[in-house]
Amino acid sequence: MTDAIWSPQQQQSNLAKGKRELDAIVTHLAKETQRIRTVLVGPGTLYTHPKSKIEACGLAFIHPIPIDLKSSYQPFLLVSYLEAAGLDYDLGIVDLYPNGLQLLHTQEEIRLRASDFREFPTAERLFNEYVARCKLSEGEYGRRKVEQVFEKDGLEVAFASIPKTFRRKRKAGEVRFVEGNITEVGLPFAPLDLIVCLNVLQYQPDTEARKRALSNMRNQLGNGKYLVVNDIWDIVGDQDQELGVLGWKSIDPEIQRPDKLLGGYVLQKVDP
Repeated sequence: MTDAIWSPQQQQSNLAKGKRELDAIVTHLAKETQRIRTVLVGPGTLYTHPKSKIEACGLAFIHPIPIDLKSSYQPFLLVSYLEAAGLDYDLGIVDLYPNGLQLLHTQEEIRLRASDFREFPTAERLFNEYVARCKLSEGEYGRRKVEQVFEKDGLEVAFASIPKTFRRKRKAGEVRFVEGNITEVGLPFAPLDLIVCLNVLQYQPDTEARKRALSNMRNQLGNGKYLVVNDIWDIVGDQDQELGVLGWKSIDPEIQRPDKLLGGYVLQKVDP
């Protein structure tokens, strides 16, 4: 079994990443249908993809958590919104790197350092919101001690189970894991109702690659369906005219330049 332990700096950003957008678009989709086809792009791993073994060793020293306990929480965060809205779903998870996908095959719970709740009260609220959306019962979340390097008496962590529907669908083979580059990879369950792609496109080498990624995702969305995305500042700038040329419409026009960590655009596929 593998588990994810969230770090203090990520509690303030990643736990809230896309929160407003996901809550809004999932609520909207629940009015249209009872089952959606969705793909999460680039879940990665916490402190993911070091450029070298030296960098990996440095990260392990600064944050002494075994690498295999760093699997992403993002699929479970997305599913928690779907469950809270009463939506059934088909879910694909796409990543360029296989390691994170392999971890998601076995992950059973997510973890957070309990001591960080005192330093980051927002993290505790966000963690509790996840528990509430998943309707977890006593014993499915709480606190426990785990063995930890440099922690003589063990490390106290807050833990919460992964969403029940995710566990069931994963066991039944109804969650599909796909390795590939979002600029060209085929997405499972297309045509899709929703694609979530946050903090991913920044890793593409240039603006043209980001445009290819947007085009690839657009081609695999249903007509009038939605993409939650950020990392497109060089494409959009402070205006969204370019989005129209590329076949997108921002359905949240008040967000001209969203927070690069927490926010994103909600885009709708339209005729260019």
